[in-house]
Amino acid sequence: MKYACCKSTVDGTSGSLSCTTCKLNYHVACLYSSDKRRVFSAEQRRSWLCPGCSLSQPRTLINDNTPIRTGAENVNVRRGASCIDSPTQHVSYEADPTILETVKNIIASEMSVMRAELRSAIAEAISREVKPIIEEIASIRESMSFINDQHEIIMKIVNELEKDSKSYSNLKSEIGNIKKSMAVTEADINKQEQWARRSNV
Repeated sequence: MKYACCKSTVDGTSGSLSCTTCKLNYHVACLYSSDKRRVFSAEQRRSWLCPGCSLSQPRTLINDNTPIRTGAENVNVRRGASCIDSPTQHVSYEADPTILETVKNIIASEMSVMRAELRSAIAEAISREVKPIIEEIASIRESMSFINDQHEIIMKIVNELEKDSKSYSNLKSEIGNIKKSMAVTEADINKQEQWARRSNV
């Protein structure tokens, strides 16, 4: 036996129903997913219609206490004439639970797919926009690290130059003192030579 609800040929554990109009077979679990153990009486089975045949049937009018205009003064009986001016009757119809359940399932499935696609699109957009910023921050960090290293090297060179400058200044001062000492010594030698010459004369 082939089932029109799921194209399966396997009997379901929840039972099956046969449409009285199109004679197609349906699983109860496929039609009533929220109430898989639903029980149908013999009378209900004899008059049961599938969702497709239910839609093609005239809607059932609910017998309520809504007043209906009985006069024909506003009815246009001419062939092809318009009935725009006729009073509107508010009629309530009984909804088929099978159709409602099918619509609910379709809406829930579509909403789930839309939420998943929306999350994926948002995550992709954020990743696409944030990736260049992250790369730029990484480049700035690398540049800052290089600048810090170069600054340390320059500071070491400056310190060495300051030490060399002090040493050079001290050396220059010592050389000046030596020159002064040599000048004094040379002056004393010249005086002694002059005295020696006078003594020999």
